[in-house]
Parts: sequence; structure tokens; C-alpha cells
Amino acid sequence: EKLERQIERKQQEMEKIAVELSQLRVQAARKIEKEITEVLATLQFNEPIFKVGCEAKELSPKGADQIVFQIRTNVGEALRPLHQIASGGEMSRVMLALRSVMNTKSGANTVVFDEIDAGVSGGTSEKIGIKLKEISDTAQVLCITHSPQIASLADTHLLIRKKVTDSRAESEIEELDESGRVSEIARIIGGVSVTETQRDAAREMIENNQ
Repeated sequence: EKLERQIERKQQEMEKIAVELSQLRVQAARKIEKEITEVLATLQFNEPIFKVGCEAKELSPKGADQIVFQIRTNVGEALRPLHQIASGGEMSRVMLALRSVMNTKSGANTVVFDEIDAGVSGGTSEKIGIKLKEISDTAQVLCITHSPQIASLADTHLLIRKKVTDSRAESEIEELDESGRVSEIARIIGGVSVTETQRDAAREMIENNQ
């Protein structure tokens, strides 16, 4: 009976704490919604809306909430759960917005973006690059990209290539000097055959973004 009373008291304490946690989550959600929506608007979404749903669920060590991210990426569309977004380009930009807002709150020292430019155009790529640059003020950013607009904003360029050694594929990484940076960005702009015009364009992109 003594143990049962202790369990009942602990259950009541746990429920009280869960209610307090839910209230804090709702308050934080409203603030985060506003910040993420503002960032999405800079990444060429048409009147985006981002919402954080706190739905009730069975009590657990993480509380009594089921968190659901919902988003509207274009005017006139309905809010949908984030995981139902089909476009790779949209998902890349949403994840960038999430990370840019949450980075200062999470305390992450290093952030990795893989193919963040998937499915986006040159103008949008530049805006993504600017946002990545902002994140790099508070954390180290590692970004794998095929976009010259994004690459030209980087402080350091690492060229990743594959080669075959003894019938085995290996990856190697080379840190590029200034000349190498120009050549590689020119190659991304132009393809296999790089012209001097493309080199000039790459050099100008780098200089304008430093």
C-alpha cells in the first residue's frame, strides 16, 4: 500500500510536469513558426506558412505531446505534414530554414548539408548560399553542392573525386587553392571544356561573394 501511494504521487507529479512541458512547447512553437516562416519567404516560397502542431498522446518520458511540422509552400494550398512534401528542392529549402532557426538554439558546432541545391534554380541557389553563409557565423557548415552560386560563397573549397586503385574505387579530397577554386567553379558553370570566359565569370562570382 505504501508503494502504491508513492506510485500514485509520482503519477500525479509526472502529469503536472507534462502539462507544464506542453505549455512551454506551445509557447516555443509559436515563436519558431514565425521565425521559420520568415526565412522560408526569403527562399522563394510563395506566401509560405509553417506550423508546429502539438497533439496529445499517451504520457511517456518525453511528455504527452506528439509534435507535427506542417507547411504550406504556395499560396492557395492547404497545410500538409512536412514529410508529405514531394519536391526535393522544397524539402532542401525547408530543412535549411529549420536549421537556420534552430542552429543557435541547438548549440550544434557543425552542420552538414548534402545536395542542398537539389531541384532549385540559379537565383534560388544564390539565396540558399547566402543563408548558408549566415549559418556559418555560428557553426561550421559543410555543404556538398553542384551549384556555382553556392560554392562561390564558401570560405574553403574541398574537391571530392573518385579514382580506381588496384581495381577498387576510392574517394579522395583535395583542398583547392585560389586558382583551383576558380577552375572548379568554372567547370561547374561550363562543363567538361572550360573557356576563359567561364573562368572570368567564376573569378567574378568568388570576388563578389567574399
